Amino acid sequence: MQGKHLAVYALRGLRCDAGSINSYKFIIGVLELALKMDLNLQPNTPAKGVSVIHPDQTGAYITSRLPRASTQRPAFYPSASRNIP
Repeated sequence: MQGKHLAVYALRGLRCDAGSINSYKFIIGVLELALKMDLNLQPNTPAKGVSVIHPDQTGAYITSRLPRASTQRPAFYPSASRNIP
């Protein structure tokens, strides 16, 4: 039986399963985890700006500008080896 898109001279193939998530369930799950960790959530505070700063050899920082103050935190990259939780 011959397939429609069969590569005759192919030596290897790749197959992967794709998926999707429900965005509402994802956000609700994140909020539940944050509440279990006793995080102080401020959902009505507007962010006036968010920027990523890459200083030399010290890692990246995320700066958030809010109406009353600005905050700077180390960036978290799951694939990086120098993560600061």
